[in-house]
Amino acid sequence: NPVTISLLLLIYGIGGGFFLPSNTSAIMGTVSQDMQGTAGATQRMVQNIGIAFYTAVTSLFISNSSNSDKLIEGSSHA
Repeated sequence: NPVTISLLLLIYGIGGGFFLPSNTSAIMGTVSQDMQGTAGATQRMVQNIGIAFYTAVTSLFISNSSNSDKLIEGSSHA
């Protein structure tokens, strides 16, 4: 259902908007000024690995789903 997916993505986006800035601020507040570049890069790298892992696991579940053909067909008509 496109409405359900849209609502879930909206909730995800709002949650990320609240969490990510405060998380980055907390991380930067705990390291010294000369290490903030390294800390920021490490934080972003871990975030990107998490996004890639989430995408891979979700794709695995979708491909092993009994309705994967219908899901692919439905998304091609969107």
